[in-house]
Amino acid sequence: MAAKKKILIVDDGRAIRHWTQTIFANDYITDQAEDGEEALEKLPLFKPDLILLDVEMPRLNGLQTCKKIRQDPNFRFVKIIFVSGNISIADRMAGYEAGGDDYVTKPYDEGELFAKVNTLLRLKNEEELNHLKSNFLSLISHETRTPINGILGCAELLHKSVDEKNRKLTEGILHSGKQMHRLIENVLLICKLKSTPMVNQKKERKQVGMIVQDQLKDMEKTILDKNLAITMNGNIFASVEACPTLLEKAFCCVIENAVKFSPADGQIKIDINERDSQCIVTVADQGPGIEPTSIENIFDEFAITDIAHHQNGLGVSLSIAKQIIEGHGGDIKAENHNRKGAIFTINLPTKALVVAATA
Repeated sequence: MAAKKKILIVDDGRAIRHWTQTIFANDYITDQAEDGEEALEKLPLFKPDLILLDVEMPRLNGLQTCKKIRQDPNFRFVKIIFVSGNISIADRMAGYEAGGDDYVTKPYDEGELFAKVNTLLRLKNEEELNHLKSNFLSLISHETRTPINGILGCAELLHKSVDEKNRKLTEGILHSGKQMHRLIENVLLICKLKSTPMVNQKKERKQVGMIVQDQLKDMEKTILDKNLAITMNGNIFASVEACPTLLEKAFCCVIENAVKFSPADGQIKIDINERDSQCIVTVADQGPGIEPTSIENIFDEFAITDIAHHQNGLGVSLSIAKQIIEGHGGDIKAENHNRKGAIFTINLPTKALVVAATA
C-alpha cells in the first residue's frame, strides 16, 4: 500500500485550518501552520506534498512564503494552492509568478478543493517519476561509457591480431559494442535535450546539402554493403541557421534510419527544397513502411513495439531528431509512401531562427 500524501494547511484563521483539516483527514496526512514563517519552519520536517497557502497573513504573507519555498530545490515538486477571499486576475497572475500552481476562493467548495488537490498530487507524482527516470538514465549511461570504451578498444586490438577463422567472432563483439556505445550516447543526448534550453546553443549558417553529404559519407560502408542507391536532388545549397553538431545529429538519425531499414539493392531518395522561407528535406526509402497504428508515436522516446519498420529497438534516435528539429523552430513528420517505404519530411526556417526551449 502506498504511503499517504501530506498536506500542509497554512492560514492565520484557526477555524479555517481545522475545517480544512477535516476535509482531508481520512485520505491524507495533514499538519497546520498559522503563518508563513511557521510554514517554513515545518517544511523540512513535515515534508508536505502539497501546501494550501493563505494569501493574506501577518508577518510573512502567502506570496512571500511561496517565493521562499520555490528558492529551495528540495521542494521544487511541492504543489502550492493559494487560498484567498478575493481573487482578481492581477492576484492570480501574481500568485503564478510567485510559483503557485492553482487558486481557490474562500469559502471554497469542498468537492472542488478535493478534486484540485487530487489532480495536482497526480501531476506531482508524474513530475517526480520523470525526473527520477531522467537521472537514472543519465547515471547509467555515464557509468557504462567507460567500460564500453574499454571493451571496444580491446576488441579492436584483438580483431587485428586474430586469424581469419576467429575474425567473425571479433567482428560480432565490435558490432555489438558499437551498438551499445551508440545507445549510451543517444540516451545521454536525449537527457541533455530535455533538460537544457536549446536557445543557449551557438548557431551558425550551414548548407543542408553539405550536412547530408557528410552523414552519407560516414555511413558509406553500410551503404556499400547493402548496395544502396542514394540520390540527392533539389537545392543542395539551401542553408539554415542552427547549432551545427545538433543539426548534423538530427539528419544522421533520420538518414541512418532509412539506411538501416532499406532492403539490399534498394534506393533512398533525398530531396532538398526551399519554399516560403522554409528548407524542406524529404528522405524516402523502400523499406516495409510504418504500421498505421505506430505513425503517431514513432517519435516517442523508448517506444518499444513489435512493428517491422522504423520502430525497431528503443526508438531513441527518431526522438532525438524530433527534439532537435523542433528546438530549431522546425518540424518533422513521418508517413508511408504510396507504393512502398516510408517518407520523413523535415521543415526548417531559412531566415531568422526561431528557437524553442526543450522541455
